[in-house]
Amino acid sequence: GFLGLWNVLMGVFGGRLLPLALLSAWIGVANGFLPFSSLYAFPVELLLKDLSTHEILAGFARQIAWLGAMVVLVRVAWQRGLLAYEGYGG
Repeated sequence: GFLGLWNVLMGVFGGRLLPLALLSAWIGVANGFLPFSSLYAFPVELLLKDLSTHEILAGFARQIAWLGAMVVLVRVAWQRGLLAYEGYGG
């Protein structure tokens, strides 16, 4: 289900299964907007490549932006869940 799809997306777009340099150009551009490369590819590139200060700061900024987006998403989902929850008994 969802977990299997997540693992496939993480493997392909995160750089676990193959290097991101092997992806076509338009997939690489789309991958820049997804969180997957921030989780695997950026930390590996940070350790193995000689990244410029701008690339390092951009990578950390992308990670922080996705973290903030996920925090907001979880808080909204949690609040909606609390409104829908009906508990009875002790």
